[in-house]
Amino acid sequence: MNIIERVREIVSGFPKTGELHQDITDSSPGGFALASVGDVLLSEDVIGGQLRQHSFLFYAVFSGINDFERIANSGFLVELALWLEAHEGEAVDMTVNGRTLTGEIAKIRTANGMLLALPQDSMFGGVQYQLQITAEYTLE
Repeated sequence: MNIIERVREIVSGFPKTGELHQDITDSSPGGFALASVGDVLLSEDVIGGQLRQHSFLFYAVFSGINDFERIANSGFLVELALWLEAHEGEAVDMTVNGRTLTGEIAKIRTANGMLLALPQDSMFGGVQYQLQITAEYTLE
């Protein structure tokens, strides 16, 4: 599995996450999506081993009618961050020019969990949160 597929599998395995969409989610509570937003080479050794970083945006839509629910929503993001960190060491592979490179996730970190969007009509709709996820991984 490449890095996108592996992180998607890990996020989907979080017990509090429902169906995980690609890139966008609907606006009703219980909607989740993961968007891949870029990959960068961090370093390369003399024999071609690479340390890379892939960035994602995770979106979650929850009910946010009162402070209690919004605090619980933030708690969800913290729990997800801890869940992701527990999956360091997961295997990844990628085929480039007919050659399969293998490696593992070295680090998964989250940042900037925030309320992103409010419902247009009333607070009875879903509020959307965004969490940035970065996964550092090796390829050899």
